[in-house]
Amino acid sequence: VSAHGFLGQCTIDGVMHKGTGDGGSPANTAIRPTKPYDVGPVKGASNTDLRCGLSPVQNAALQADAQPGSTVDVLWVGQNFGNWIHEVGPVMAYMAECTGVKDCTTFDPANAKWFKVDQKGLKSDGTTWYMADLYNGKPVSFNIPQNLKAGNYLLRSELIALHNAVTVGGAEFYPNCVQLKVGGSGTGVPSQTVSFPGAYSDSDPGIVVPNIYNPGFTYQFPGPALVTLTSGGSSSSSSSSHASNSSSSASSSSPKPSSIKPSAAKPSSTKTAASAPASASASA
Repeated sequence: VSAHGFLGQCTIDGVMHKGTGDGGSPANTAIRPTKPYDVGPVKGASNTDLRCGLSPVQNAALQADAQPGSTVDVLWVGQNFGNWIHEVGPVMAYMAECTGVKDCTTFDPANAKWFKVDQKGLKSDGTTWYMADLYNGKPVSFNIPQNLKAGNYLLRSELIALHNAVTVGGAEFYPNCVQLKVGGSGTGVPSQTVSFPGAYSDSDPGIVVPNIYNPGFTYQFPGPALVTLTSGGSSSSSSSSHASNSSSSASSSSPKPSSIKPSAAKPSSTKTAASAPASASASA
């Protein structure tokens, strides 16, 4: 498969963690490698591969350090680390605490309770998608929620390519997971979580978009609303959250295009995790 891709790098507060691609080694990365020699999409909202990508997904050996409020830049790439090839569709991010295990290096995403931390759709011009930044070799940025409780988390970066989504079944899902260790002294926990599969339906607005190429089109994001953190306590879980969809023609909780630093897309100007050992912790 040559027409799609994967999460090529995740940069957190200036420290780059490089992905190893489809079937690459999990030994020196915090990004979980996906099915070998296949960079195609996940198809269907009931597919268990919606969790972290095409199976088999390997657990990575490292965790990337982050803090509440950390700036995260995700750069999706095409096969052989060329530019991402799609321009139409949302760029979203979810997180889930790695519970019941020492850290995320052994966590099974089948047990994950996800909360949405970012979603970006159309820019303010109403026609250009944030995904087009990836197409042009630039990362998309968001922030870890302020006051998030310290702990180990999976970060699920997701693209939904909508170029063929005018009919049911045309959407292409691209999820990839990054293993994080969030520090700080935050106390916030999500008020509601969802599971994958379960958070989406193939017929949801935002997944099937018959009017996507019509002038004045407004995009409605699928899945839950952006997370609201509460102090302590436990979160409720929902297998489906269609009622909490947020609708916007631009991004929700997203920076203005000018706030995405072009230099972040240049690996030569960014520290790598390998050059800063303190930024990642190996599994026991």
